[in-house]
Amino acid sequence: MANGRVYVASYRTLSIFGLSTAPPAALPKIPAPDMHSQLAADEHEIYGIVVAMTGNLVTVRTRDGANLFVDTLPALTAHRIAEPSRGRALLARGTVGTDGVLHADTVLHALSNPRMWPPDRCGSANCTHRPRHSRSPIAHQSA
Repeated sequence: MANGRVYVASYRTLSIFGLSTAPPAALPKIPAPDMHSQLAADEHEIYGIVVAMTGNLVTVRTRDGANLFVDTLPALTAHRIAEPSRGRALLARGTVGTDGVLHADTVLHALSNPRMWPPDRCGSANCTHRPRHSRSPIAHQSA
Protein backbone atom coordinates (compact mmCIF):
# COMPACT_ATOMS: atom_id res chain seq x y z
CA MET A 1 0.00 0.00 0.00
CA ALA A 2 1.33 3.41 -0.98
CA ASN A 3 -0.26 6.82 -1.67
CA GLY A 4 -3.74 5.51 -0.83
CA ARG A 5 -3.51 2.65 -3.31
CA VAL A 6 -3.18 -1.11 -2.88
CA TYR A 7 -0.84 -2.97 -5.25
CA VAL A 8 -1.56 -6.68 -5.80
CA ALA A 9 0.87 -8.75 -7.83
CA SER A 10 -0.09 -12.16 -9.21
CA TYR A 11 0.94 -14.34 -12.12
CA ARG A 12 2.12 -11.89 -14.84
CA THR A 13 -0.16 -9.10 -13.60
CA LEU A 14 -0.17 -6.12 -11.29
CA SER A 15 -3.53 -4.81 -10.09
CA ILE A 16 -3.75 -1.38 -8.49
CA PHE A 17 -6.76 -0.57 -6.32
CA GLY A 18 -7.72 2.77 -4.92
CA LEU A 19 -10.38 5.47 -4.81
CA SER A 20 -10.97 7.12 -8.18
CA THR A 21 -13.67 8.88 -10.17
CA ALA A 22 -12.35 7.50 -13.47
CA PRO A 23 -14.09 4.53 -15.15
CA PRO A 24 -12.63 1.10 -14.40
CA ALA A 25 -9.72 0.06 -16.57
CA ALA A 26 -10.12 -2.76 -19.07
CA LEU A 27 -7.87 -5.61 -18.02
CA PRO A 28 -6.27 -7.93 -20.57
CA LYS A 29 -7.19 -11.60 -20.59
CA ILE A 30 -4.36 -13.65 -19.08
CA PRO A 31 -4.31 -17.28 -20.24
CA ALA A 32 -3.85 -19.87 -17.54
CA PRO A 33 -0.52 -21.67 -17.85
CA ASP A 34 -0.59 -25.34 -18.86
CA MET A 35 0.57 -27.19 -15.75
CA HIS A 36 0.61 -30.68 -17.34
CA SER A 37 3.99 -32.31 -17.70
CA GLN A 38 5.17 -32.93 -21.24
CA LEU A 39 4.78 -36.52 -22.44
CA ALA A 40 7.39 -38.33 -24.49
CA ALA A 41 6.30 -39.26 -28.02
CA ASP A 42 5.44 -42.84 -27.00
CA GLU A 43 3.76 -42.02 -23.67
CA HIS A 44 0.05 -42.12 -22.81
CA GLU A 45 -1.85 -40.65 -19.87
CA ILE A 46 -5.23 -42.18 -19.05
CA TYR A 47 -7.85 -41.84 -16.32
CA GLY A 48 -10.16 -44.58 -15.11
CA ILE A 49 -11.72 -46.50 -12.23
CA VAL A 50 -9.94 -49.56 -10.81
CA VAL A 51 -12.23 -52.58 -11.20
CA ALA A 52 -9.78 -55.39 -10.37
CA MET A 53 -6.22 -55.93 -9.16
CA THR A 54 -4.09 -59.05 -9.58
CA GLY A 55 -0.57 -58.46 -8.28
CA ASN A 56 0.85 -55.55 -10.27
CA LEU A 57 -1.75 -55.86 -13.04
CA VAL A 58 -4.64 -53.42 -12.54
CA THR A 59 -7.81 -53.54 -14.61
CA VAL A 60 -9.09 -50.01 -15.21
CA ARG A 61 -12.49 -49.06 -16.64
CA THR A 62 -11.84 -46.05 -18.85
CA ARG A 63 -14.21 -43.16 -19.42
CA ASP A 64 -15.67 -44.89 -22.49
CA GLY A 65 -16.54 -48.02 -20.44
CA ALA A 66 -13.84 -50.31 -21.84
CA ASN A 67 -11.38 -52.22 -19.66
CA LEU A 68 -7.68 -51.40 -19.93
CA PHE A 69 -4.87 -53.30 -18.26
CA VAL A 70 -2.17 -51.33 -16.47
CA ASP A 71 1.11 -52.83 -15.26
CA THR A 72 2.06 -50.84 -12.15
CA LEU A 73 5.45 -52.51 -11.52
CA PRO A 74 7.50 -49.78 -13.31
CA ALA A 75 5.82 -47.09 -11.14
CA LEU A 76 6.38 -49.15 -8.00
CA THR A 77 10.06 -49.66 -8.86
CA ALA A 78 10.50 -45.91 -9.53
CA HIS A 79 8.63 -44.98 -6.31
CA ARG A 80 6.09 -42.98 -8.34
CA ILE A 81 2.92 -44.68 -7.24
CA ALA A 82 -0.07 -43.84 -5.10
CA GLU A 83 -1.37 -47.28 -4.18
CA PRO A 84 -4.46 -47.99 -6.31
CA SER A 85 -7.56 -49.49 -4.74
CA ARG A 86 -10.64 -51.14 -6.19
CA GLY A 87 -13.48 -48.73 -6.94
CA ARG A 88 -11.22 -45.64 -6.87
CA ALA A 89 -10.10 -43.45 -9.75
CA LEU A 90 -6.51 -43.29 -10.94
CA LEU A 91 -4.26 -41.58 -13.43
CA ALA A 92 -1.75 -43.85 -15.17
CA ARG A 93 1.10 -42.53 -17.32
CA GLY A 94 3.41 -44.78 -19.32
CA THR A 95 4.09 -46.63 -22.54
CA VAL A 96 2.05 -49.28 -24.30
CA GLY A 97 3.69 -52.65 -24.85
CA THR A 98 3.14 -54.91 -27.85
CA ASP A 99 0.70 -56.84 -25.62
CA GLY A 100 -1.56 -53.75 -25.41
CA VAL A 101 -0.89 -53.30 -21.68
CA LEU A 102 -0.07 -49.81 -20.42
CA HIS A 103 3.24 -50.14 -18.52
CA ALA A 104 2.83 -47.21 -16.14
CA ASP A 105 5.87 -45.37 -14.79
CA THR A 106 3.52 -43.11 -12.78
CA VAL A 107 0.27 -44.03 -11.02
CA LEU A 108 -1.62 -41.36 -9.08
CA HIS A 109 -5.02 -40.99 -7.45
CA ALA A 110 -7.59 -39.04 -9.47
CA LEU A 111 -10.86 -37.32 -8.73
CA SER A 112 -13.69 -39.83 -8.39
CA ASN A 113 -16.05 -38.01 -10.77
CA PRO A 114 -15.13 -38.74 -14.43
CA ARG A 115 -16.55 -35.36 -15.46
CA MET A 116 -13.69 -33.76 -13.54
CA TRP A 117 -10.98 -35.73 -15.36
CA PRO A 118 -8.87 -33.89 -17.92
CA PRO A 119 -8.81 -35.50 -21.38
CA ASP A 120 -6.59 -38.55 -21.82
CA ARG A 121 -3.34 -37.56 -23.51
CA CYS A 122 -0.79 -38.99 -25.89
CA GLY A 123 2.74 -37.63 -26.33
CA SER A 124 2.60 -37.71 -30.12
CA ALA A 125 0.46 -35.30 -32.14
CA ASN A 126 -0.47 -38.15 -34.49
CA CYS A 127 -0.96 -40.80 -31.84
CA THR A 128 -1.61 -44.08 -33.64
CA HIS A 129 -0.49 -46.66 -31.05
CA ARG A 130 -3.18 -46.46 -28.41
CA PRO A 131 -3.67 -48.86 -25.50
CA ARG A 132 -5.82 -51.81 -26.50
CA HIS A 133 -8.84 -52.72 -24.46
CA SER A 134 -9.63 -56.29 -23.52
CA ARG A 135 -12.19 -58.19 -21.52
CA SER A 136 -9.88 -60.55 -19.62
CA PRO A 137 -6.62 -59.79 -17.82
CA ILE A 138 -5.69 -63.48 -18.12
CA ALA A 139 -4.93 -63.00 -21.81
CA HIS A 140 -2.39 -60.28 -20.97
CA GLN A 141 -0.79 -62.19 -18.11
CA SER A 142 0.07 -65.16 -20.32
CA ALA A 143 1.38 -63.00 -23.18
